Amino acid sequence: MEFDTYQDQALETERVPNKNGPLEALPFIGLAGETGELLNEYKKHLREGAAHQRFRERVAEELGDILWYLSNVASKYRLRLSDIADQNLTKTRGRWLDQTAGERTLWGSARQFDATFPPNEQLPRQFVARFFQYRHANRARIRVEVNGIVMGQELTDNAHREDGYRFHDVFHLACAAVLGWSPVTRRNLRCKRRSDPHIDEVEDGGRAIVTEEGISALVFAYASDHAALKGLHTLDYDILKAIKVMTAKFEVAVCSTSEWEKAIFEGYRVWDQVAAHEGGNVIVDLDQRSLQYQFVPAAAREGEPLDPHSVATLKTRIKALHREKDAAYSGAWKRRGELMSILPNILRKVDRIEVYQTTGAKIADESVLDTAIDLLVYILKYRLFLMELSPAGSPGELQPDAPIPLSDHPINFDALLDPIDLTRTSTLSLENLTARLLKICEELYQSLAATPEDIATRIANAQLLIEIAAQILRIMLVRSPAQ
Repeated sequence: MEFDTYQDQALETERVPNKNGPLEALPFIGLAGETGELLNEYKKHLREGAAHQRFRERVAEELGDILWYLSNVASKYRLRLSDIADQNLTKTRGRWLDQTAGERTLWGSARQFDATFPPNEQLPRQFVARFFQYRHANRARIRVEVNGIVMGQELTDNAHREDGYRFHDVFHLACAAVLGWSPVTRRNLRCKRRSDPHIDEVEDGGRAIVTEEGISALVFAYASDHAALKGLHTLDYDILKAIKVMTAKFEVAVCSTSEWEKAIFEGYRVWDQVAAHEGGNVIVDLDQRSLQYQFVPAAAREGEPLDPHSVATLKTRIKALHREKDAAYSGAWKRRGELMSILPNILRKVDRIEVYQTTGAKIADESVLDTAIDLLVYILKYRLFLMELSPAGSPGELQPDAPIPLSDHPINFDALLDPIDLTRTSTLSLENLTARLLKICEELYQSLAATPEDIATRIANAQLLIEIAAQILRIMLVRSPAQ
């Protein structure tokens, strides 16, 4: 017998008028009473065992009574049992069957909500997001890059005490990987579906973005009360149901609670790894519905942005060191000219960096960071020295009334140091940077034999040396932040 047939025929047997008021509560009370009868039969079964020979018969009878009252409640509120059954199966299948290989639904790849859109408006099927952490004003900050492009804004925890929420972009990446849906990631990767203004406004717009951010905050609060989900294999259905309610008006509404559960667990598994190592790569694969963490050792993190406050402190340290050594050695660094004093001083520092680069060995009497600082100091002073020789006078980096000789006054050195950007590092390796520096030094040696008018070429080469030395210094600062 079908549910609706039963419901219609069961209603014919009702002997209580269908009125509002207390009589409407009778089927609810009946449900409670018959459930008690069912439990009573089970109590007898536990007590009497095989002696309770009519146990299965009595269970069937009590279940039948429960079904009658259940049907009666549905009829009173104009609900159909067939609809209730369909909705319940949809819910339970979405909650449980999706997550077990071999059952009715397999994971497969993420849903392609953007399959009909141009390639530049689709979420990439595979990509790598790199997380960098640094500290500024005693607060940890996170920067995320994909293919060298910054994803969104740099994040802090936005909390009175650090709690790790700054890494929450991992959750958005998990939504993209598992669900094929993440308005936040789509915005950050600049692949909103602008070719369809309606989709752009509704599915990729502010409301969808705020909804996803709200889900991230909700899940984070839940995870904070459950040991960051460590050791859990399922989530409370209430939180999954809340997410379904929040997303009911968006395309992601077709995703089941089981899919959301997978997205949450995938996100928090990788979130924990990124937080533990304070950065690294997150490999996103929508075809496999997966996230993978890739550790990036400190020695390979030359692309990591540096804390602007630390850079400012470093520049102050460099200026102080320059003044100290300038007072102690005066003009000894240039006394015998470019060939015998200036370039050899530079090359000695390069040699030390080459030893570190090839062997990793520490230098006995100074840190490799100090060597990189000295290298930049010598090259900046060399640039001032060349500017003294230039018929064109001092360039725009210095004030028109810059004290002379240019290379003898710390204020001129400071003017060259201040504009150098030490917050970001080069994409070139230390080996490549060192090789380029040596090649330029060779060109400088050759240019010394040229006519005096060739001073402009030497100044240009010195400027290249400054840029390379700054890149080397940034790398050493990332590798040796505590020095």
